Amino acid sequence: MKKYLNYAVMFISFLTLIVASCGKSQAPQSSEKAITAFSFSSPAATGVINDSAKTISVMVPRGTDVKALVATFTTTGVKVDIGSVPQVSAATANDFSSSVVYKIIAADNSTTDYIVTVTVQRSCLFLSAALFPGDPRDSIVIAKLRSWKYDITIAASYMLPTMTADTFALYDFAFLSESPNSSDYAPLKGHPLPLLNLEPWGADKPNVLDWTDPFAPSVKNWDTLPCSIVDGTNSPLSAGFPKGKEFKLASSCLAGEAEIAFRPTINVIPIAALRDSSSLLVACAVETGTLLADSTTVAMNRAVTIGIHADAYQFITDEAYQLIHAGIRWILKETAQN
Repeated sequence: MKKYLNYAVMFISFLTLIVASCGKSQAPQSSEKAITAFSFSSPAATGVINDSAKTISVMVPRGTDVKALVATFTTTGVKVDIGSVPQVSAATANDFSSSVVYKIIAADNSTTDYIVTVTVQRSCLFLSAALFPGDPRDSIVIAKLRSWKYDITIAASYMLPTMTADTFALYDFAFLSESPNSSDYAPLKGHPLPLLNLEPWGADKPNVLDWTDPFAPSVKNWDTLPCSIVDGTNSPLSAGFPKGKEFKLASSCLAGEAEIAFRPTINVIPIAALRDSSSLLVACAVETGTLLADSTTVAMNRAVTIGIHADAYQFITDEAYQLIHAGIRWILKETAQN
């Protein structure tokens, strides 16, 4: 009898183990799959992660070869791929000349994609009426350009005649302030360096940028009258504003002079004009190969002119800054990136 009782106890214990094991479920696999840090060590650059949009933006110095960059990253996932290529942090090189998609795989095999965009910083030669820190009126524009992540070098405009091709090669574009005398910019007539120009008096003079007939009238817009978008082609130069959109380039000014309009006589791309006179432009551009008003000089690169007087720089409107930023992207042949 004792023997059978022992068998019964063993059988009950066995059943208990089976029931207990069946009642236990396996711990769920993690679904975590985020990139929590992203950087390059050569050159040193840290990515800005937008986790809700699943994007990573990295800016690298001018001159960086982006075709074989090695990223260092941390992830909550168990595996990272680009296409079919497994990624090893601080080891795998990739071509970042266009956006790259990182696929993060979680422990439960769910996935998410991060789009990594690498931008090479652009260098700007900012021409002012004075040496560093430049004409005081220019400071707010310089601060805005730096907020857009451009590398700024300030130079006095009177130094232009002494600058060599090697000097200009250090920069991606020049920003022409209205603070100098317009004649200072004569060495840039037809120059291959892309230009963003807030000095339309220079465009109005035959020996400077030479965009107009020497007798074409220019207008000081003392009362900051609204301008109107005249381009109807959806050009990037219009900064997304529709044709007919009205706004002021400056909301006020220091000495009564805010916006400057002029009448080009060459083949320009019109952007904005004074509301009351569509032939008086406050913003326009010329494309590479444009023949200047002397009928001899050919523009070697893109240039944009937007007529804002230096006395109005501290009152530049958001819309005007949008035009300026769109103009810089256009002369650099870039697409808009936020």
